[in-house]
Amino acid sequence: MLNLGQVIRRVLVTGLGGLVFSGGVSAQENAGLELMLIDSSQTQVTSVSQLLDVQPTDWVFVAVQSLVERYSCLEGYPSHKYFGTRVLSRYEFASGLNACINHINQLLTSGFADKVSQEDLAALQKLQGEFAIELAGLKDRIDTLEAKTTTLESQQFSPITKLNGEAILAIAGVITGDNAKGETITDRNLTFSNRIRLSFDTSFTGKDLLRVRLQARNVVPLGGRNSGATLTNEGRLVFDGSSNNQFELDTLRYRFPLGDSTTIYAYTDAEGFFGINFTSQFNPFLDSSGEGAISRFARRNAIFSYAGGGGGLAISQKLGTNLTLELGYFASNPSNPSQSNGLFGGKYQALGQLVFKPTRDLTLGLTYSNAFSPSGNSFGPSVGSNLANSNAGAAIANTYGFQGFWRITKGLGLSGWVGYANHRYLGKGDASVWNWAIALSFPDLGKEGNLAGLVVGMEPKVTSVSAELDLGRGKGIGDRDTSFHIEAFYRYAVSKNISITPGLIWLTAPNHDERNSDILIAAIRTTFSF
Repeated sequence: MLNLGQVIRRVLVTGLGGLVFSGGVSAQENAGLELMLIDSSQTQVTSVSQLLDVQPTDWVFVAVQSLVERYSCLEGYPSHKYFGTRVLSRYEFASGLNACINHINQLLTSGFADKVSQEDLAALQKLQGEFAIELAGLKDRIDTLEAKTTTLESQQFSPITKLNGEAILAIAGVITGDNAKGETITDRNLTFSNRIRLSFDTSFTGKDLLRVRLQARNVVPLGGRNSGATLTNEGRLVFDGSSNNQFELDTLRYRFPLGDSTTIYAYTDAEGFFGINFTSQFNPFLDSSGEGAISRFARRNAIFSYAGGGGGLAISQKLGTNLTLELGYFASNPSNPSQSNGLFGGKYQALGQLVFKPTRDLTLGLTYSNAFSPSGNSFGPSVGSNLANSNAGAAIANTYGFQGFWRITKGLGLSGWVGYANHRYLGKGDASVWNWAIALSFPDLGKEGNLAGLVVGMEPKVTSVSAELDLGRGKGIGDRDTSFHIEAFYRYAVSKNISITPGLIWLTAPNHDERNSDILIAAIRTTFSF
């Protein structure tokens, strides 16, 4: 037979059940009350005589013990422990009494009134009178606790920051070919380089996202406009660039919803519109610089790249179940207040895009952008021929693009795009620039986590030039021929967090000039993600 000390200790540990009888407190409320009454340490209690506030000789103790024995209104706790180093106070004893009131009340309302004697009902009434203040106090304490619980439930999300990391080790080099000037490439030594990214993702509401990304790298580009081994932006590796392995702030981005249909972006990003996912939806398997294609060009339509790094604002607005409008503005030097800089006075790109997703496996997009460079330096798509990236002076570009992705089967995806840009060099003339690509992706080829990719396209090419405009080859002269960009890679998943991606890039007429021998670039990218 359990003694009353044991059963009350059980009450203080496990909670109480039942309804309210004549001013009692419900079991659910009691469960919460215990959190207020009980300390977090544990003390062994072997006898009720240790509970000094209510002595075993007190009539209230004897009366409640009698009720417990006859009605089993409390259950014992086998370990004989309760959480706390204090003796039972009158409030604590009242908690046990309230449990018996609830239990007997349940018997009365469930058709078992004949099981409860009049003497016991009289004893309960007397006990209620003795502990009226404490029983009323229980209710007040529970009301306070419930108010605090309601507040916690309404604010239950607490800001959490998650660290994501990615490290790339790469071996790469030009295997053969001529540079943009028709000279045999001599800088053909293989390189071993790295890129490290640490991303800190924080949410304050559970629906927003703040991303802070640090980056360090030493990947010297194999080419650039009249620089590097190839002397052209064609075939550049997707992860190239160097900070001499010094960590720098690469991305600061905040995304938050306005209602159910609108998302706002505020960001500074080295990758412009790429960083806010305006482009990845059209080439999801190849877009990642650490896990996708190995070249810049194979990631997305080149018309998105006119602003370079900087900062800006964007909005994504759902117009229905299948249609989304995306608007963005990106300035290259928004923090510089000098002339030809700042948020609106310098180089920028403003973009509008309609995304149509008729089915889960098909995504289509129509894009327009307006870009401006007051000096003409670094003006252009950052890939393609030297003429397409000419610094002939202050320029405006109006660009138009169509792109799409089709998940044909679980193991096959088709993506592609076509882009057109009209470059207007102020006071000098216009140039037309085209680019296109078709890409096949084979996810999980060989085993889960693997990816094979094949890309065929034309990097940005100047197809026509105004008669008086000289972009570098003479007035009215555009790119001479057409070069194809052919790329193949295979990502092998060593484990969930490690992958190795060998790949080849073949440029059939470097700088869109068939007089130049084909360039072949090889790379092996090892990616560690954590």
